[in-house]
Amino acid sequence: PAVDQVALAQAKQGAGLLTDQATRAVWAMNRCWAPDVYLEPLASKCWQLTMQILMWYQQTADAAVRQLIQRNAAASGSQALESPDIDSLLHHVHDTYAMRTAALDQTRRACSIVPLLGEDTREYQTGVAASLESAVEQALLSLDATVRGAADYVAATIVSSSTGNLAAQLRRTTSQFRHTNRPPPADASAYVAKLFAPLSAIEAQIDKANRGDSSGEFVQALKRMLRERVCADISREFARASTDALATISKTEASLLRLRKSRGPSARADARADDQPVPPGTDLRGKVPDSDNDKIRRQVWLDAAKVAHMVGDYDAQPDREFASFVVMIRPLGI
Repeated sequence: PAVDQVALAQAKQGAGLLTDQATRAVWAMNRCWAPDVYLEPLASKCWQLTMQILMWYQQTADAAVRQLIQRNAAASGSQALESPDIDSLLHHVHDTYAMRTAALDQTRRACSIVPLLGEDTREYQTGVAASLESAVEQALLSLDATVRGAADYVAATIVSSSTGNLAAQLRRTTSQFRHTNRPPPADASAYVAKLFAPLSAIEAQIDKANRGDSSGEFVQALKRMLRERVCADISREFARASTDALATISKTEASLLRLRKSRGPSARADARADDQPVPPGTDLRGKVPDSDNDKIRRQVWLDAAKVAHMVGDYDAQPDREFASFVVMIRPLGI
């Protein structure tokens, strides 16, 4: 739809929209039913044009989101998360919700000025209005997939930024206790508290995009989508990296034991436990870890407990792999 830049800016500000595509669509849709444009004999044409505008918006918004994702995918980690493209994606998601609200509001206003043929009863008019609103919802239905695609990409970018250094962090945990005579750990590692910092930063951007209204439908729906995906994926990546770290500790421990012992049944038992993240018979509950390896294991358990607590704070569920991992490391707990 053709609209000059001044009118576009005014329409964007008035409707609380963040993208040109949505602003053009809302402006054009409203013009169809403006008193100085609408003519009663052309009511059916106005409805037709309204639906065409909605289809145009759906197609252009989807294309814009796909282009942003493709362009941003060239970056990685925190660089991708801090890109202006992420802001633009959030703006498009915001406007798909705003567009649905604007289209339904305009449909209701149009129903109030268009003469309805047939029975002149409140029930009849209500039924016609409901049918038209349903048609508008159907026209915008494919936007749900657009929103999900944008949210999934933002969530995946958050997870990549949060977990990119997990292996290095776990190696640092190992080095902190290996031959350092440090006391047993009592708290989770500092890096664990930062795992969800990128999610918090994105949620702040979402609040800003919605003009600080953190209770709005758009805000709650988008945050819920992001939290479900991010919490599940971060917990899964944590479980996998920690399992590998614990298995490495066990292998190293068994190798050292084999160096000290001659061949025999005990050596073979150690060999069978090489790949066990939690060696058979290990139980640190109610004990103060004294060996370097047991201190490391206790630290991993504390970190896992912290991750579980933070996922709960987001009112989300961890991944199944994480839940299984927590069960496996129970013997390493307090």
